[in-house]
Amino acid sequence: MAAEQTHRPSWLTEPCPSWCANEHREEDHLEDRVHKSAGLITPAVVRRSPVLADVEPGEATEILVQTLRLVGATETWVLVCEPENAHSMMMLRHEAAAGLADALGALTRVPDTPDHPH
Repeated sequence: MAAEQTHRPSWLTEPCPSWCANEHREEDHLEDRVHKSAGLITPAVVRRSPVLADVEPGEATEILVQTLRLVGATETWVLVCEPENAHSMMMLRHEAAAGLADALGALTRVPDTPDHPH
């Protein structure tokens, strides 16, 4: 646990992952017994329409990225969402998130300049 706790809940029988920043409490509901990293927030502009020809310019928002693992589980997940929009949530297995990060890195390293004529 990143934040030093003086009392360890009785239900927490495993060590926290090094990235866990969650403060576990004895009264945590079963569904809330989760290891969580500190969330990373990045500003973003998103479009709600998947049609590129739409004139919608997009709207400014924030994107939250956070690592999660249920206590007692072995699978680690990465949450990507708009904190104020529950419909925007995507949960990726850690390995899939790493692949997505690589793909985004490759695509965003390409200069955003007009293409040459085909």
